[in-house]
Amino acid sequence: MLTESGHWSALPVQPWCLTSVRSGQIRSGEGCPCFRTSRRLARGGFPAHPEPSVSKDGRHPAYNPSASPIPIPEMHFWQRLAASARERRSLLCVGLDPVVERLPEAFSRPGRSITGNLLAWNTHIIEETAEWAAAYKPNLGFYLAHGVDGLRLLEDTLARIPSGRPVILDAKFGDIGATAEGYAQFCFGTLGVGAVTLNPYLGRDGLAPFLDWPGKGCFVLAHSSNPDGQAFQGRSLDGEPLFIQVAQTARAWGPNSGLVVGATDPRSLRQVRAAVPDLWFLAPGIGTQGGALEESLAAGWISRDVPGVLFNASSSLAQAREPAEAAGRLVRAMRSQMDALAAT
Repeated sequence: MLTESGHWSALPVQPWCLTSVRSGQIRSGEGCPCFRTSRRLARGGFPAHPEPSVSKDGRHPAYNPSASPIPIPEMHFWQRLAASARERRSLLCVGLDPVVERLPEAFSRPGRSITGNLLAWNTHIIEETAEWAAAYKPNLGFYLAHGVDGLRLLEDTLARIPSGRPVILDAKFGDIGATAEGYAQFCFGTLGVGAVTLNPYLGRDGLAPFLDWPGKGCFVLAHSSNPDGQAFQGRSLDGEPLFIQVAQTARAWGPNSGLVVGATDPRSLRQVRAAVPDLWFLAPGIGTQGGALEESLAAGWISRDVPGVLFNASSSLAQAREPAEAAGRLVRAMRSQMDALAAT
């Protein structure tokens, strides 16, 4: 944010937003989620300071986390995730993927905006699953589909998640330089989520702003739940599947690394666990994609203190007549399996 002295803090108002407000194109609080953090300044008008110049390497200070000190959190995301899983005896991650075409009639109120209806639906899912969810995971694509209103929907949805509950933004970012820095700032600075999903195709320098942000979680795509993913991920390279090499490389990238490993293929999940015995896995696919919960939990399990695997369920909960009952059934099955694994 642009402060009274004209310096940029760790939560900047992006330069294009400043330009839009000054020109009267949008009002404060509209057009970008970052305005939620800047309303007080906006009410008093923006100070007559020139916007910071772009540095010699072409990077804008607003996109560079190193431009301002980033506080180191008391607990790393992985510690918070393990604590949440232990407290609730749950490995359930509830996906918040609001698809307009699947909006239940009960939340379609005449005269209310589409995103208003979707927010009511999201709120219902969060309230119904709060007892059971170790974490929540909104998928960015479903929010971007609604433009500016969708970003506001995302921010309002995040505000309804119980305080302190781990949140993963499913965005699968992967880019380089200032672009990657901008994405990291959006996730960790502007939205303040605890973790994000990432695409490793561009290598570490494409993910560095995420991997180097203190205390955050980075779920790197290794073995996805969609069948066509194996066209690349399953290719043998030097006698070993590519997804195994991705997993091992991600582990070497530092303490923020975790992996996305689909629950639709327990055999491959077991291979990844053997290759990286200490990373957290985000395992999508146990609901409508047909993943086998018990086999996948056994394949990804580390220990009772640090279970090491988080199972995402989205549409199977959102479309359930009673999301609380559906979530409860999943978690009770997880508890039974965890007790059996801990006893061996």
